[in-house]
Amino acid sequence: MRCGWTKMVNGTKTVIAKSCEDPSSRIMWDGLHFTEVANRWIYNQIADGAYSDPPIPLKTACHRMI
Repeated sequence: MRCGWTKMVNGTKTVIAKSCEDPSSRIMWDGLHFTEVANRWIYNQIADGAYSDPPIPLKTACHRMI
């Protein structure tokens, strides 16, 4: 049984399998929810400036002035 399999139980979609044994090798554990590794990758892309124009890391763009 794959990790995160679902089936209909009394008209409700229910997860019937446990989470993946190695979630660090997966993007989604049930076809809907991201794994921690996927969330970390998305955050790192944003934090490193991959989605800003010009590409500026968050540490540079949002520095704290005292």
